[in-house]
Amino acid sequence: MGVFRDPWRESAGSTSRVGLSGIVARFGEAGEATAAIAAARATLAQPGCCGRHVDAIVIGAADAHVWQRDPERLGADILDGLGFEDIPVIGTTLGGHANMATTLRVARNLIAAEGASNVLVIETWQAADGSARLGAVSLLVTEWEPDFELLSMAQAVQTTCGEPAVQPRLAGYRDVMEQVLARSSMALPQVDAVFLADSCEGAATAIVGALGLPLQRLARRQGEAATGGARLLQDLQLHARALARGARLLLLCRGGVHHFAIACRKSS
Repeated sequence: MGVFRDPWRESAGSTSRVGLSGIVARFGEAGEATAAIAAARATLAQPGCCGRHVDAIVIGAADAHVWQRDPERLGADILDGLGFEDIPVIGTTLGGHANMATTLRVARNLIAAEGASNVLVIETWQAADGSARLGAVSLLVTEWEPDFELLSMAQAVQTTCGEPAVQPRLAGYRDVMEQVLARSSMALPQVDAVFLADSCEGAATAIVGALGLPLQRLARRQGEAATGGARLLQDLQLHARALARGARLLLLCRGGVHHFAIACRKSS
């Protein structure tokens, strides 16, 4: 197993308050930037994001085949659609349906290491309903009063992972879960809600139970079908009103051999 370690700097001034705001999901035709543009516009129109200066854009692709033109045109088309220019655009891929963690990590580190304040994140995926639609989720990673404060994050690759069976995947989940709980100084009983997205539909209850997490705190699926990390963020936003301020949340995801865990806290 390969583990990507992150020296999370929880006490380094404002970087300890980096978090997520304005989560929005949209759908459009595959191969077009319309869904990504619509989601990004909706994010930037949210009360907590409106008027914020965007320092950079990070675009992730959970499915490599969704963009049918030259890949570099996706960033250019999104910039044109948003009316932006002279702004850094960074792309991430290779993480499959767990690619969202890489996209968020890059955005967060632009703030922690390079002095950005607000980074627009867009993750695209192929719709899971059998259609040719392209989905996109957008949010702002920011150090200014985020909706959800990022506490820690971990990623791992479990190359012996088997699709049909739950047991081979548990090592990857357990590894990333234990890392984020330790870095966040959080014990399992302190987790108020669990969000899980696995490539094998229907496995959530078995996985959560095997990991020793309380089943009654598993957030049930809502809304339109999405995949992987994008699904997690959709569900997080859909459940937001039901979550108390200060609620401690654990997000778990697997896409193929890639696993990630995120610990965060509702801050608004």
